[in-house]
Amino acid sequence: MFLASNTPALFYRSALKLVLPLALMPIAAHAADFTWTGAADNDWTNQANWNDGISGAPSTYEDWAIFPNSAPATTVVIPSNTTIESNVQFDTGGWEIAGSNLNSILKLRSNSGAPTTPLISNGSGINTITTRTWVDLNSDFNVGSGNTLVFDSVFNDNSLTQTGDGTMIVNGTYSSGTSGIGSEGGGLTLVNTTFTTNRQRPFADAGGTLGGNGTIVMNVTSAGNFQVRIGNSSAATLAPGGNGTTEGGDAIGTLTVDFTSNLNGGGVVTIYDDSSLAIDLASPSSHDVLAIVGSGTANDDAYISLTGSNQILELFGPDTPIAGDYTIVTQANLGNLADYGQFESIFYNDVDVTLDDMYSLAYNLNDITLTIVPEPSVYALLGGMAMLGFVCLHRRKA
Repeated sequence: MFLASNTPALFYRSALKLVLPLALMPIAAHAADFTWTGAADNDWTNQANWNDGISGAPSTYEDWAIFPNSAPATTVVIPSNTTIESNVQFDTGGWEIAGSNLNSILKLRSNSGAPTTPLISNGSGINTITTRTWVDLNSDFNVGSGNTLVFDSVFNDNSLTQTGDGTMIVNGTYSSGTSGIGSEGGGLTLVNTTFTTNRQRPFADAGGTLGGNGTIVMNVTSAGNFQVRIGNSSAATLAPGGNGTTEGGDAIGTLTVDFTSNLNGGGVVTIYDDSSLAIDLASPSSHDVLAIVGSGTANDDAYISLTGSNQILELFGPDTPIAGDYTIVTQANLGNLADYGQFESIFYNDVDVTLDDMYSLAYNLNDITLTIVPEPSVYALLGGMAMLGFVCLHRRKA
């Protein structure tokens, strides 16, 4: 086919007509780090409060809202009926992200292109999020050593794992779409509310600790082995109680695992190899409890499984243990599983007391009960007092 000599020029002019309008179109601001100054007020959406080198406030799943050491920690408010999509980084404690109402929403990881760790909380002290929070995709939150991150409002997520060495506390209404909440990497996650999850997962793994006074509702509607897993891949800790720090009876409470909504109304709390159940003991009438609840129907046992290797019972209490019976685990075991395993090791205030006759465990169908008997020195003292009383009585009669 014959082409005229000026065909290339005509082609380039035509292409330019197509490309030039595109080049003149406005370009959206790129994702950036926005550092809070609070120069104007406490409104998240007021761009005057952010020192980022570009206009605007953090509002996309790629943006980072940074709350620095250089600005006074304060309460930052998301206005009514406003949804903010952003990542969040606290460089120190004392901050709060609040909402004007339940339609004030902070969205984290709303897109697969967003960072898998959309929230970082560092520095000493406590940071609190009281606005409604959504985590649209499976995410890790990193709470650093010495820092506590608290959620005090409605909290929705898919799968959330606390991966730092600090503490994350969930107090508000919690709903999990698929997998629930967990703790890994040396940190602590406290569940002080009721949350529902429809899939089993490692709730504490790889050095993490799960505790709290709340209720984990397992709502698995498909057939399978319904488990709350502690230490599935490497050692972890389940620590019922108010602060889960496993420190000497100062935060007594009950952590409940409820399997009644499962397909068969039963399930298992599995303590895997080298993992621990940590219990604070103040007295026989005041101590932590792990409560495992099932439907109570035939073949639907809800129980603790200790059938692996080197499961550890960690006890924390007064320097001198208080004698008595402590029911530390309750369960709905209907007798279908007579042997659900035993703890291989027992520690009291970090001292191995496995072979100490003062401590014994009864593995009953519906509970595990710890019995502490007085120390031999106490028996000797009681015996001496009894003998002294007998001598005094004898002399009086004489």
